[in-house]
Amino acid sequence: MTEPFGKYPGILISTMVLFFAGTATTTATAGMSAATGNTPVTIGAGRMTVSASLRLTDREKAWLAAHKIIRVGFDSSFPPYSFLDDAGNCEGLAVDMLQVLARRIGVTIKPIPKAVWTDLYAAAKRREVDAVATMGRQPQREKWFVFTRPYLFKSLVIMTRKETTAINRPGDLAGRSVALVEKYQYVKPLLQQYPSVKPYYVDTMLDGLNAVAVGKADAAITFLGAGHYLKTKYQLANLKFAAVFDRDHFTESIAVRKDWPELAVILDKALASISDSERAELSQRWVGQEHMLHIALRTLFQYLAAILGFVLLLVSGFVIWNSALKKQVRRKTAELRQELAERKKAEDENQRINEKLRAVNGIIMACASTMETEEMLGKVMDEALLITGLEGGVIYAVGPDQKLRIAARRETSAAIGDLPDHAAKIGECLCGECARDHKPLILADREAVLKFSTREATCGENIRFHAAFPLISGERCMGVLCVFTRTDKRPSAQSLQLLETVSAQIAMAIDNAQLYAASIQQALTLEDKVRERTADLDKVRRDLLNLVADLNRANEKLQELDRLKAMFIASMSHELRTPLNSIIGFTGIILQGMTGGINDEQRDQLERVFRAGKHLLLLITDVIDIAKIESGKIVPYAGEFLLDGVIDEACDSLKVQITEKGLELRKTVPETPIRMKSDRRRILQCLLNLLSNAVKFTAGGTVTVAVKWHKGIGTEGRQAQSEGRDDMPGGFVEISVTDTGIGISAEDMPRLFQSFVRFESQQKTTTPGTGLGLYLTKKLTTEVLGGELWAESRAGEGSVFTLRLPVILSNQENKIKT
Repeated sequence: MTEPFGKYPGILISTMVLFFAGTATTTATAGMSAATGNTPVTIGAGRMTVSASLRLTDREKAWLAAHKIIRVGFDSSFPPYSFLDDAGNCEGLAVDMLQVLARRIGVTIKPIPKAVWTDLYAAAKRREVDAVATMGRQPQREKWFVFTRPYLFKSLVIMTRKETTAINRPGDLAGRSVALVEKYQYVKPLLQQYPSVKPYYVDTMLDGLNAVAVGKADAAITFLGAGHYLKTKYQLANLKFAAVFDRDHFTESIAVRKDWPELAVILDKALASISDSERAELSQRWVGQEHMLHIALRTLFQYLAAILGFVLLLVSGFVIWNSALKKQVRRKTAELRQELAERKKAEDENQRINEKLRAVNGIIMACASTMETEEMLGKVMDEALLITGLEGGVIYAVGPDQKLRIAARRETSAAIGDLPDHAAKIGECLCGECARDHKPLILADREAVLKFSTREATCGENIRFHAAFPLISGERCMGVLCVFTRTDKRPSAQSLQLLETVSAQIAMAIDNAQLYAASIQQALTLEDKVRERTADLDKVRRDLLNLVADLNRANEKLQELDRLKAMFIASMSHELRTPLNSIIGFTGIILQGMTGGINDEQRDQLERVFRAGKHLLLLITDVIDIAKIESGKIVPYAGEFLLDGVIDEACDSLKVQITEKGLELRKTVPETPIRMKSDRRRILQCLLNLLSNAVKFTAGGTVTVAVKWHKGIGTEGRQAQSEGRDDMPGGFVEISVTDTGIGISAEDMPRLFQSFVRFESQQKTTTPGTGLGLYLTKKLTTEVLGGELWAESRAGEGSVFTLRLPVILSNQENKIKT
């Protein structure tokens, strides 16, 4: 209703608002002045009794009796919540709320105002005040204070100068200078959300508004109530409220010193006892005035002058409005005529669009109705002729030989109908050129048709208009859609454009239909292949069954051979060892002189017999051990022993051979004795084999036995510790035998631990051996003792054989060996 007045309605409405607002403001201001008055130096100093509505414990009552005066700090620059009036007394909503609480709990509150928030916060931390009337609850502040429930809820707003139009929402503050009260609770989250804001820090909200008013800052963030109060009181007429930044998110609680938690609980109970009507009355007194226009009191003469001016303006406005209304009616009439014309045009356009959509939908439905190529293209041909309004058309499909063949046709002559038997190559005639160039070919008259026609059938058709559209799917041409007429009728440009638009959909449908046909053919082919493969698999299965039967028979024979082998080993153990032990025993008796004296030659011959017998006995024992290991019948016997004793016994057994060859034997063992739980006999057997080889193949130099202990605790070790024994630490030991003998060449190393292997060397003919010692040692180490054996050697420089064994032979390893 304001438009007809032009520039005058603004004056008229302003006058009406001023008139009614002046009356309301006068009443509100008078009420505020009467209610407020001057705040006394102390709050709640009158009646000193606890309200009967409060349910305080005896302990809380005793605490209040001991603390009759509470020092409360107020932010004196935080209107309308707490501030100093012209007389220097504390005023505001928070002050009134504390006055109500003081009367409820029967104490006197001594107000201590601070003009700067940081000063108030520092004084509270130094306990110069017992509580702070308004403080937002934050984790870092809970170190110093106990907080009551929130009792003030505030909205943040953005205030700018009136001429500023670029700031209408919080996001517009990016990159601008914003006045912020340092240390206020909203500052840090605001800067985190809008890091490009340039903070202009001030001590109070009034300083912030002044900074905006004089142009030092682009905007100020302030609480809604404070902004209204300060703008009105200090007549900051060039400021305005630009936007709401955050609604009712920020709260204020009473912060009590940390060592007075009882006071916080009491204040919470007092806050809970304040009714909603009491809260509304307090809020209306201070916050409700934020939204009124504060107009100074007018004299009675001014009121009468305002009323008279209003009446005159109302009459003038009515005359102007009547004139403007006539102009507006004429203008609206013209606008309505124009609107009707535009609406008719829009309806016609919508009708054309609907026809296009119907046509497109028809072609899409035709493409989706069937997967049979001929049936689908026949429906597409009918829809294409319906769109263009022409009587004839042909759809060509590109075959595997890259030739065009007719897939659907309407109103064509017999000559063109014979084309399926005479396929056209891509690049020939009208449609062939279209398929080659991947571009539509529109021929508007007979001359253009004859110019591109290369086939006699087309030339004799008397076609007066011809349009060809390539059907492209990806990079491939799937066919060509042609429409034509023998009359002077011409299709619209929109219909031709529509055919070009749906050509891709038609090409995709052809591609899908061909893929479907190919998949059907592939499925039939796969069925044939599956039958063939099934027959082949049946034959393979029968062959496998025969092979399994053969393997079972072979396995039975192997088991029989293994049984015969075991019987042979048992027979060898008895039949060979018994007479051999007799030979060794009686030869020893003769050598000891128990049967009488013998000469030197006899002694030499008998000693040879004795040594040969011992060697043969060891060889038989090795063969039997190898057979038992390979058949899995050798069982380790784990017992506790000291490894040093095994080392000494092995060295003493070869002491004579070492002395005879003039070799030096060295031993390196840890100072702490190593107690092992393993098969001592097998470890000694392995160590003897390694030492024997070292002595055999070392003509001069040294043979060194070294022991390294790698400590650790296994299952057995933990069990020993639980039994109070700390001499079974677990882990593993490495026993290395190093010699300075002939060594082993690199090409012989891969065969080192194979059975019956002896390498070529100068000592081969003079050094006895069967090639079973290292093979047996490897078997015993890995398959019986649960360890490892490896060698390092270079020809002519000697060898190092390392035996690595667990200190405790575990039960699992025993189970594997057995």
